[in-house]
Amino acid sequence: SNNVISISFLRCRFFFFNSLFFNTTPPVLTILGANPFTIQQGMPYSDPGATAWDECAKDLTASIIVDVGVDTSVVGDHAVTYNVADESGNAATATRIVKVLAAKPGKGRKPSR
Repeated sequence: SNNVISISFLRCRFFFFNSLFFNTTPPVLTILGANPFTIQQGMPYSDPGATAWDECAKDLTASIIVDVGVDTSVVGDHAVTYNVADESGNAATATRIVKVLAAKPGKGRKPSR
């Protein structure tokens, strides 16, 4: 007796096992705006965001958890990480790199004297 039957519905992958259905397709995260994102030291950073789509759950954008690890007072590369999961626990992660460049005189952070 075979307890596992594969079923395809709306491009979602489901498996039938002892009368339970399991979605195994992770959501798709799309980063909006530039990646990498470049900004001058000391300027305020406003993240352009991301969208999330799941073939089964549809729009998951409101469920995205964002970890903004950007400190524009520090020159270098910083990461913004986006995480989302559907109701079945399938997870997706995307990362934006924010490049903080040294401030030019007259822009961003005031030079110290």
